[in-house]
Amino acid sequence: MDRDGIKKTALFGYHGMNFYPEENQQDIEIIEFSRANPDRILPFICDFDFYDEKAPEYVEQLAEDGGVYGVGEVLFGHTPMRRQVFTQKQIDDDRPIEVFKAAGRCGLPVLIHADRAFRPELENAIRCCPDTNFIWAHIAYDFMAEYGGAASEISYIKKLVNDFSNVYFDISHWKISPIYLCSEDWQHLLEDSFDRFIFGMDMSEDYMLEGLWFSTYKAVLSGLSCKAQQSILAGNFMRLICLPM
Repeated sequence: MDRDGIKKTALFGYHGMNFYPEENQQDIEIIEFSRANPDRILPFICDFDFYDEKAPEYVEQLAEDGGVYGVGEVLFGHTPMRRQVFTQKQIDDDRPIEVFKAAGRCGLPVLIHADRAFRPELENAIRCCPDTNFIWAHIAYDFMAEYGGAASEISYIKKLVNDFSNVYFDISHWKISPIYLCSEDWQHLLEDSFDRFIFGMDMSEDYMLEGLWFSTYKAVLSGLSCKAQQSILAGNFMRLICLPM
């Protein structure tokens, strides 16, 4: 973060990956780490069973006591995770919807992943939760295209921007360069709807790998107005989690 000039970042564990025998341990450790670094780390929670009848209460309790800023990244719509641990579980099932609504009541945004095949489920969940703000993760990036990644079609993203006022769009990538976001169509969309996009980097396993793309993101944003750059880099996200810049 110091190297790249990042002042604050959201941090969360892996939804559905039981790395610890203790329940909710990823959430616990991230909250503890954020308390040790309160000016730098903004904790999100996702290390719990969204199908547990007490899951909405868990969200509400941590929102009140834990100083958390969001829920996610939710991985019901992540194809490999769906195969491994979320078989027969959908984004728009009744219990996750209750969790998403609880997050909305607490003013917490929900960061959620949806590969192409699961987009209808997420759209339905969003319609069911009009009072919840969602962040659609990696919106410009088709994670599952030959499992190497490819650009998402911009026409679909434009439709989502127009259809849903309670959805924001994370432009993080994983395996391919985001340089195509410098294209004329993308630059127009980012400029015209700058209040709906959020800068992020899909960091996992190796920070240095993600660091390869950081200068590319700077190039993507450099063509935008100062207001658009500031909004995408920090302003939109900080507004969503109700913190001042």
